[in-house]
Amino acid sequence: MRAGKVIRDLARTAPLQEVTALAKNPELDTMDDSALLDDFRNRASTVYHPSCTCRMGHGPQDSVLNARLQVHGVPGLRVVDASAFPNITSGNINAPTMMLAMRAAEMVLEDAG
Repeated sequence: MRAGKVIRDLARTAPLQEVTALAKNPELDTMDDSALLDDFRNRASTVYHPSCTCRMGHGPQDSVLNARLQVHGVPGLRVVDASAFPNITSGNINAPTMMLAMRAAEMVLEDAG
């Protein structure tokens, strides 16, 4: 709610009023706290890449995957995407995901013998 109020206050400043031809929805001037919160809940989403949702670790008590990307307790199943990361990377996850995939391919070939 506070962010919506800050945006509303910024939009009311003279410099922004001078360059704004038309305000788009939502109409912040007419919204109370409840409406601001509802609008946020309805439109909030992420543009970030989810990761670490079935991370690697030492065992089933702290992770989904072992160090070879195999799902604990499910023979033959590996997870090879950003969800396997044990920690969120500090940058875009594209390159680390490709490196993981290359290493995973090597592991599959090694394990196949």
